[in-house]
Amino acid sequence: MSLVAMVLADRVERFTRFYDWWIHLITFGRATIVRRAVLGQIHPGQTVLDVGCGTGTLAIAAARKGASVVGIDRSRRMLALAREKAVRAGVTVDFRE
Repeated sequence: MSLVAMVLADRVERFTRFYDWWIHLITFGRATIVRRAVLGQIHPGQTVLDVGCGTGTLAIAAARKGASVVGIDRSRRMLALAREKAVRAGVTVDFRE
């Protein structure tokens, strides 16, 4: 991993709770449009693998649509937040590091 990537990863880890807001901000809200497009391809009963799931926003939305979802990410903090969000949403997602 390059030095720049390591520094960025460290910053993301420190500010995990702001990740969703930050993504919305830096994409000018386009992340929501992309998420909707992806979700349009997901149907009940499908199996979905969300690689780099972050805080689980897409994985949780896919689970709400009735998909069986596995979300993977390298960040333990992101996964902890994703698990909390899934509980609050009342869905089951298999989050893995």
